[in-house]
Amino acid sequence: MAASNVPDDIGELISECGICFEKTDTKELPCNHTFCHPCLQRIATIDRAFPCPKCRCTIDIPEGGIHGLKNSPRSPSATFTCDNVNCDSVSNIWCNDCEHKLCEECWKIHNKTMQRHHVIPIDEAPSYKKTSSGKLYYPIYCHIHKSEQLKFFCVEDQVLICRLCRNTVHNNTHTFHDVCNIVDEHREGIVETLDKMKIKSKKHLQYVSEYENKLKDGYNKLEEDIDSRTESVCTLVHQWQKERKTQAQEIFQRECKELKDTTNDLEQDLMEIQSTSDSIQELLRHASDEAIVLYNIQLQQRWEHLHGGMPQTLSGRRNVWLNKPAPTMAIVGDMLGEIALTELGQVPKLLNIVQVVSSFNIKSASDHIEPRPSGMTTTEIGDLVIVDRNNKLVKIYDVSHTSKPKLEFGNYGVNRLMLPWDVTRLVDSTLAVTDCDGKNVKVYRQTGALVKIFGQEMKQPCGITTNSKGNVVISDTVANSVFIYSPGGSTLLSVIEGSNEKPQLGYPTYVVSNKANDILLVPDFWGNCFEVFDSNGSYVCSRGNKGSGNEELKNPAGICSDRYSNIFLVDRNNHRVHLLDSDGTFKKIIATKEEHGINYPWSICIGHDGTLVIANRDGTIKLLKYLDE
Repeated sequence: MAASNVPDDIGELISECGICFEKTDTKELPCNHTFCHPCLQRIATIDRAFPCPKCRCTIDIPEGGIHGLKNSPRSPSATFTCDNVNCDSVSNIWCNDCEHKLCEECWKIHNKTMQRHHVIPIDEAPSYKKTSSGKLYYPIYCHIHKSEQLKFFCVEDQVLICRLCRNTVHNNTHTFHDVCNIVDEHREGIVETLDKMKIKSKKHLQYVSEYENKLKDGYNKLEEDIDSRTESVCTLVHQWQKERKTQAQEIFQRECKELKDTTNDLEQDLMEIQSTSDSIQELLRHASDEAIVLYNIQLQQRWEHLHGGMPQTLSGRRNVWLNKPAPTMAIVGDMLGEIALTELGQVPKLLNIVQVVSSFNIKSASDHIEPRPSGMTTTEIGDLVIVDRNNKLVKIYDVSHTSKPKLEFGNYGVNRLMLPWDVTRLVDSTLAVTDCDGKNVKVYRQTGALVKIFGQEMKQPCGITTNSKGNVVISDTVANSVFIYSPGGSTLLSVIEGSNEKPQLGYPTYVVSNKANDILLVPDFWGNCFEVFDSNGSYVCSRGNKGSGNEELKNPAGICSDRYSNIFLVDRNNHRVHLLDSDGTFKKIIATKEEHGINYPWSICIGHDGTLVIANRDGTIKLLKYLDE
């Protein structure tokens, strides 16, 4: 192993206060940042929590106050504050039984009640000694065997253990190393991880800057849109005003003309009545009886017509008004729209030409027949987890060292895998593997240890994924259904069995949930199509037909989606991969046999670094770069 470039006094470096850079009585926060007691006293308020001055994560203050926080590794020349509450005196005594630092006055009180406790000078306290090499000696004790120091490292479980744990809690099949033999490797790991964190933090800062620019651009565009809509509405309102005024003028002129005609008719009638009144006395004296009776009858008819109502023009009179209520802000908002805030992600563009980054084959020394990779996922640290159906194994690869798997498991023990098919990572980072012949789902730690089994009600579980809520979604090729379980698989939440439009799911070998909208896409291997269901499990549509055209399929198999809602569907017998939109609409063919060596592909997943990982039937794994980032 190459010599470590980590300084030997790293313990002293990380014990400096991050504010004043002193090494006096420093405390280590849960986020691993270190600050001295006086600085923490100034930062912490009367609340029970305060933000870390460096990373801003919330730090809960223990019952004992700042004194109760974990002591950090310190320089032996440092002075230490008494651990008793409300005492800030310099301590010079260490109680081995209480594991507390005491000043002179507190030790006198302590000695009255704890006479049998063993106390020593603070400089001789074991936590503050230096080894012969000059390094800080800061022992860590086992939480099970309190007096035993953690001296060994378990490779499988990635934990520090004591000698008793090695012989009892951890079985003999595990690999152990003395801490002193691997410390250089971990020193280098600290430096490498910090370098990675720096690079990632710079990328995050760059993203924040880009996001701020996008936000400003979006705000400016929003203002322009508001002004544009307002101007458009004002133009329309002015046009509406002109048209309504013209219409009102036309109505007024028409009504006035009708009223004038009615007035003329009424004046004519009045003149006739007046003329009749002037000559009525002469008529009554000289007319015959028959003429008087006839004239009276005619006069009564005219009266009834006049008395019966207004003239026709007036009896049909109309009120002129606007038939809509006066506009309110709510009405204007409905018409023009309200401001909506949606997630503004940094969505990279798709490459015009997808590039093969690397490839390898999963055939390993333990295989007894040719491998068949039927399912894949990734771990949170970027390892690639592959289900080898033929060899009944789960193989974990470090994609930077693919000559052989880091770990293989599943084909031994009482609960061994009988016919594994697909795998997904659950919310607690365990690996859930569908076992077709076992008719269940087996959940493993990433060390290969079996945690639990669930899903015994299924007939032949195959494809497996999780949705945005962490629920486990599994396709069953015999039950022609999709089963949805709670995170971890403890509770069966629902079963999708199709609908009247699509009474069966055909042969659903795989399933994916687009986490942006929780729609489910279920490839039908023999039906040469895939079914789409909404977030409630209701059938939406079926897409694809048998053939080799751009939107046709021959035995669709694996399917996956990335964080940008791009969906990728394996078109097995056409030796290609389709790119689908977030709702399952065909967009284009993204990988082919001729350009990328895709040959009878089975499974597909998104790599930890954003690559598209495709598994061919012969065990060849292709890693493709498809995003311009």
